[in-house]
Amino acid sequence: MNETLLVDWAAQAFTLGVALTLVVLLAEGWWPKARVQAALGRRWRANAVAYATTGAMLLLLPALSLISAAALARSNGWGLFNNISAPRTMSIIVAFLAIDLAGYLVHRLQHVSPLLWRTHRMHHADPDVDVTTTYRFHPFEV
Repeated sequence: MNETLLVDWAAQAFTLGVALTLVVLLAEGWWPKARVQAALGRRWRANAVAYATTGAMLLLLPALSLISAAALARSNGWGLFNNISAPRTMSIIVAFLAIDLAGYLVHRLQHVSPLLWRTHRMHHADPDVDVTTTYRFHPFEV
């Protein structure tokens, strides 16, 4: 996978993420599930700053991103689907489920490890939960 393709894919994924976030924010505004406790503008700004800081760190340290890890694995022939023949659809589904399971296991570990909880608790410190809470992570957590 070449660098241009990686940059294009990342830009498209980011654009899609922003669009979906805006759609969900509008839906949450129209059909709120709970009464808001904190000022939205202040919360959204804090969550956006956390997201931007994390994004900036990943731009400065691209080798730590999942996309870079996938490109490295592909170029070196590492990993299950680089070594077996499987339909592309099956590979995508299994890879998605594996990444999701790994994320869940890491999240559980962040709750039980005092060291990891120190950074993860920033995500849980949001007084309200909405789509912007998804982006509220300590930069070192990511």
